[in-house]
Amino acid sequence: MKRIIAISIFLISLNLCYAQTADKKTSIAAYGGILQYKGEFGDQFLKTDNPQAAFAISVAQYVSASFNLGLMYTRGDVNFTNGKDFLFGNSSNMNLYLHYKFFNGKILKEKACIGPYLVAGFGTTDWNESQPKKTHFTDAFIPLGAGVRIHISNSLALLLQSEYHFTMSDLYDNTELKKGKDYFLHTLLGLSFSFGEGKDSDGDKVRDKKDHCPATPVGIAVDLHGCPLDRDSDGVADYLDSCPGLPGQLSAKGCPDRDHDSIADQDDHCPDVAGPAETFGCPDRDQDGILDADDACPDVKGLAALNGCPDRDGDSVADKDDECPDEKGIAALHGCPDRDGDGIADKDDLCPDSAGIAANKGCPEIKEEVKKVLEQALTGLQFETGKDKIKKSSFGIMDEVVAVMNAHPEYRLAINGHTDNTGNAAKNMDLSVKRAAAAKNYLIAHGIDGSRMTSNGFGDTIPVADNKSKAGRAMNRRVEFKVVF
Repeated sequence: MKRIIAISIFLISLNLCYAQTADKKTSIAAYGGILQYKGEFGDQFLKTDNPQAAFAISVAQYVSASFNLGLMYTRGDVNFTNGKDFLFGNSSNMNLYLHYKFFNGKILKEKACIGPYLVAGFGTTDWNESQPKKTHFTDAFIPLGAGVRIHISNSLALLLQSEYHFTMSDLYDNTELKKGKDYFLHTLLGLSFSFGEGKDSDGDKVRDKKDHCPATPVGIAVDLHGCPLDRDSDGVADYLDSCPGLPGQLSAKGCPDRDHDSIADQDDHCPDVAGPAETFGCPDRDQDGILDADDACPDVKGLAALNGCPDRDGDSVADKDDECPDEKGIAALHGCPDRDGDGIADKDDLCPDSAGIAANKGCPEIKEEVKKVLEQALTGLQFETGKDKIKKSSFGIMDEVVAVMNAHPEYRLAINGHTDNTGNAAKNMDLSVKRAAAAKNYLIAHGIDGSRMTSNGFGDTIPVADNKSKAGRAMNRRVEFKVVF
């Protein structure tokens, strides 16, 4: 468990520093170290008994998170003996190299503190030998090796590197006793300094490291943090803001929008009431194309001709004003029909198919001959004295009343009985009721529907003449027939 924790802490620490990155693409380094020989005189590799001094300088350029390309110059001395002879010389090397860095973004990130790498390249060496034989020549070699870069800061790094130089010749020691070539091992410890302006992905002159908005379009003015200018501080950059001097909303392209309907106040015909773009920001709750401010019926779809109100029966009278909204009518009668054209709506007309007068509730005016029949019945209807039995002499006038009712099915009759004041008032009241009923029963017996008639008695309470005279009392004893509607 402790080992796992230690490894975890180590891996975390690898990701806490900076390195030669896209922000600092160029580095220069100076090295000191040793140059070790391997050939016919012997093998110095990885031995410490006869170290030979070497130094180097290099310049490298960042290519990607995984590769650096560089040029290195090294110089080192060789001083070795096989017990009899001495080998003494020095080499000056120039090689072009490529570093492969182990940054994959998972274990090691580009800005890790410790960065291992492999090195490979191609170079030339200038060899000067003074012993065992004075010699000078130029040779090619291939360096292969590995190293580690330990970053001290975002600009400085410590480099430890070892390279195996594969030469093309076996003449470095002027001896060819063995098969193979002479080889050299360079082990160097150096200090590297990285510099550069840093990456600026969007070209706004604010480096990505300090750029809070690294994807700003080219040519857009930015602030010190690399973000597009926003003079009115409304969160909408000036280059996207249709009203860069007025605080607004993103939904209205940076312009003020008091009613928050995503339509800028400058384009909103109703800036204080939310509405859709189709009606220029004005509300239309029933979506009939008529703005609520002009709509007399804002919650029900209607017609422009009726100020936004509906008209179910299509008579050009709005339903809210139409007393007959499901029947096509005329405006003068509040949208109700009038089949007989007498100016009285059918709903109020007792005779909707016959033109009439208002006094008769739409029924025709009572003809003179009908009035005459009813007047005759008033004076001609006779009863046996003190009884409710109609005299046979009155049957003729009653038959005429039957004929009138048959000819005019729209008529209703009110039959009212009256007496004079002779005798007991209570008996007179009872007699008047019975005589009116007798008249009604006669008409029913002759085919007239009883629902078309009413009968009532009033006794001596409604006289039409003076009861002091015989003639007056005769006039008061009567049964009236009155057409009602």
